[in-house]
Amino acid sequence: VHDPVTREQIATILWRYDGSPEAESGGDFADENTISSFAVDAVDWVRANGIMNGKGGNVFDPRGNATRAEVATSIFYRTRS
Repeated sequence: VHDPVTREQIATILWRYDGSPEAESGGDFADENTISSFAVDAVDWVRANGIMNGKGGNVFDPRGNATRAEVATSIFYRTRS
């Protein structure tokens, strides 16, 4: 119930909420190979749409905990539709 949400989970939630649209894959993150297969398209989509960015060193940190700001972004994104 109180488990943290990861960055790749937030990306996937937003992407699925928007209907799982196609997105061009941009430049790869340095840790692209650590993104779970379920989240690859979602991460490409949030990056392409400026919803989530990478962290320093060109990493996405897919299994890192989502920050309050990233969770807030998901709430604001959801309510804009």
